[in-house]
Amino acid sequence: MKNIKQIIANKKYRTVIIIIGILIILSVIGFGNTWYIQSNGIYSIAVVRNIKGTRGGVSADSYYIYNGMKYQTHGVSGILQYSDEGKRFYIQFLASNPKRCKLHTDQPVPDCIGDPPPEGWKEIPKCK
Repeated sequence: MKNIKQIIANKKYRTVIIIIGILIILSVIGFGNTWYIQSNGIYSIAVVRNIKGTRGGVSADSYYIYNGMKYQTHGVSGILQYSDEGKRFYIQFLASNPKRCKLHTDQPVPDCIGDPPPEGWKEIPKCK
C-alpha cells in the first residue's frame, strides 16, 4: 500500500488533492461569510427584480436602500418564483460593508411593515 508521500508525489493524485482542497476552502469561506452576516448584520427591505430562469432554477437581482444609498445585488438565488417580481424580502447586510449581504428569500415582508428606517433594523420587525 502506498503511503501519503507517494500518493501526493504522483501528479495524477496531486491534481485531485489540490482540487478537493480548493473546494473545501471555498466552502468554509462561504459558510463563514454567511455566519458572519447572520451574527453581525442589520436588516432592511430589498425589492426583487429581473427574475430569470437558469439551469439550476431561478436567479434575480434586487435593490435596497441603506443610509440614503442604493445598493444592488445580482444573481440572487433561493426560493423565488417568477411571480415574486417586485416583491419585498428582508435583506441582512453588514453596516461596515453593505455590499456583503444575504437576501432572505424565505422571509417576505408583510404589508403591515412600511419603509425601513435609513439606518436599518437590528432585528426583523414584527407587525403591531
